[in-house]
Amino acid sequence: GRLASPEIRRRFRHGLEQYKLQLDRIRIAWLPGRENSIHQGKLLSDFVQESGRAPEDALADLLIEERLAVLCVYLDADDQNIYPFLQHDLYMMGSDGIFAEGGLIHPRQFGSASRLLGPCVNQHRLFPIEDAVYKLSTHAAQRFGLKDRGVVKAGAFADLVIFDPASVKDTATYDQPAQTAAGMRYVFVNGKPVVHDGKVMSYTSGDVLPGRFLRYER
Repeated sequence: GRLASPEIRRRFRHGLEQYKLQLDRIRIAWLPGRENSIHQGKLLSDFVQESGRAPEDALADLLIEERLAVLCVYLDADDQNIYPFLQHDLYMMGSDGIFAEGGLIHPRQFGSASRLLGPCVNQHRLFPIEDAVYKLSTHAAQRFGLKDRGVVKAGAFADLVIFDPASVKDTATYDQPAQTAAGMRYVFVNGKPVVHDGKVMSYTSGDVLPGRFLRYER
């Protein structure tokens, strides 16, 4: 493939140098291949050093071996950099989610919504709780044309969250990213409970879970 080309690797090296990519701030979260799975959780800087190769060669070879399916997370970005965006009238909250069994995920998957509802409202005073709820629900549903979503009314889909405004907050970290949020009492998706009294409901393999997801196949 192209990643094996000397010219592409030269450009790869130039990009690393030009943009000063901090390999010691990027962690390998998940790799589908068994042979490389031992590198999950390592910083890219450590991975490169252990390989004994130039950064462009070590990283390009890893991408080739895993057919580009390399999931990484960037550590400790400063939230203050995005506060003006969060406060903008057109801003709506959303976050992708990639669950990799045996791998590390980004803490935003468990913490984005609760951080907006909790710390952004209670500690940082970016906006009132009503605005936070609107950014997470009605605004996003209207923007994407999702009829009868993001509102509480008769006949609408029963996507509901009951939380404690005073205690809601994210608890997920980079080292323990799968920690559920504090203060979330009940969650319903299409009327089906997924969180009850602060505890995630358990479903058997035969149950049909609410919502949709995509599965990675190698």
